[in-house]
Amino acid sequence: MALYLIHRTARLKSIVSHAIQVQQNFSLSSKNHQNYDIFASVCLQRQRVLTSEKTPLEIEFSNFLQDLETKQSVYNDHELRHFEDLRVAEQRKLDIDADGDIIRETALDLEDSWDTEYQNFKPAPRTTEDDENKNLKSHNRELDSKLLLLTKSKLGDAERWVLPMGKWIKGESLRQTAERILAEQTGSSLNVQFLGNAPCGFYKYEYPSKEQTIGAKIFFFKADLKDGQITKNINFQWIKKQDIKPLLPPRYFKVVDRFVLDF
Repeated sequence: MALYLIHRTARLKSIVSHAIQVQQNFSLSSKNHQNYDIFASVCLQRQRVLTSEKTPLEIEFSNFLQDLETKQSVYNDHELRHFEDLRVAEQRKLDIDADGDIIRETALDLEDSWDTEYQNFKPAPRTTEDDENKNLKSHNRELDSKLLLLTKSKLGDAERWVLPMGKWIKGESLRQTAERILAEQTGSSLNVQFLGNAPCGFYKYEYPSKEQTIGAKIFFFKADLKDGQITKNINFQWIKKQDIKPLLPPRYFKVVDRFVLDF
């Protein structure tokens, strides 16, 4: 019992010490924020509309599972019906308990109708007109890939491709800032869903000429595009994750690459 109390007391002291340290760090961080501009940025994603084409390995594994299923599975209802049709046909030949002149649709008849329906079926194309025209302003393309919205913004001393971003205004939460700047930059016709209230990433950089403000701190929020189009006159493009690396500043890309998952 005494050992338990000693262990418990030490644990409580550790928790209290950690809480005090976190509070001190938060206080220091709040003071440091006064020397930085605070920005919110939105990682707006258009999710896949179609499944991706199978890789050779996926095709091989799928064929293996299909072969295994064929060998080990029990008969399904359609196969059982086919066996029943064969039994009835044999009975009719022998004229034993035959069903007379009743005409019934057999399993083979069903297979013929299914085959005809399959032959007449034409799947929709996986590519669109915007794919053919390589229209980077449209998200109605690359339907089997995830697309990210990039805009041209001033980052440091130059205009660069980045995720949509804007400056925090006192009184707003960072989530509210992210919602506001997305609407201001893209218009009100986009229907998006923000994924949580907490940032998914953080990036910090310093201004070339340091005066009272040292630099900027950017907090990233994720959002999914539901529908709608960009109506504001801005420089933007919808791009696949694997194509964004040459466009983004190297340090900025490393941060974005941590929270943008390509699946």
